[in-house]
Amino acid sequence: MCGQCVLHETGFTCPMNCPKQNRDGPCGGVRANGHCEVIPEMVCVWVKAERRSRRLPWRRDLFRVQAPLDWRRKGSSAIVNMLADPFAEDGEP
Repeated sequence: MCGQCVLHETGFTCPMNCPKQNRDGPCGGVRANGHCEVIPEMVCVWVKAERRSRRLPWRRDLFRVQAPLDWRRKGSSAIVNMLADPFAEDGEP
């Protein structure tokens, strides 16, 4: 749990499952078959996100650049963080 959920923008695929924890798209090592370079038996998180996003009306949100992860929020609930301060722009927990 990163505390800053973007599932709704990534086809309900958590980018934190990427071994490299890339939140803004695939690394340059995605294999030709769409699998991860770090864990070859795993489909790349971003390939999966793109495929799942095709079915969503807000699929273009996949191309939105995400803010850097605030590691102080790791292990906390994204919904609780958002409800605590829905207008926080500075990334303060």
